[in-house]
Amino acid sequence: MRALTVRRRLLRFWEVHSDGEVSTALDKGTLQQYIDAENVIKQTEQQIRKLREQREAVLTDIVKGSNPNYPYEEVTFRIEGLGNFDYTDKQLRELEQKLDQRRLDAAKLRIETEEWVNTLPPRLQLIVQIKFLGHGTWEEVARKIGHGSTSEGLRKEYKRYMSLKSEKEE
Repeated sequence: MRALTVRRRLLRFWEVHSDGEVSTALDKGTLQQYIDAENVIKQTEQQIRKLREQREAVLTDIVKGSNPNYPYEEVTFRIEGLGNFDYTDKQLRELEQKLDQRRLDAAKLRIETEEWVNTLPPRLQLIVQIKFLGHGTWEEVARKIGHGSTSEGLRKEYKRYMSLKSEKEE
């Protein structure tokens, strides 16, 4: 549900902040950029999670001291508490801002990519949507398309089409 709301907001942002023109001259490189952008978002989310865990962690230590009363023998004390997390909070805010920007950039790239996918023949649209936008394997693509398709055959079909398309553009 949240993803749908974010997508609607981004679509409105795109309509308001662009001239409405979406480039259809995309290629395999743009598709790879979108996949990389999603991976960067996942890594940033992991960094944020790690910083939040560090901030919530209780620090403990064992120190030695002297008993205040006679006999002044050595005693071990266990101390615990929260550290100074001002630096971590600042890092967390910066990472959250970067994450928001990266999500916005990835959404723009996804819109461009989906527009480009719509220019492909229907069979290749399925291949690209399942393999790249859906993060599937070639075996999953073959299973979902069916009709006796093999993973190797679909992979070759995709590569052949992309090489022909790049030759036409040159």
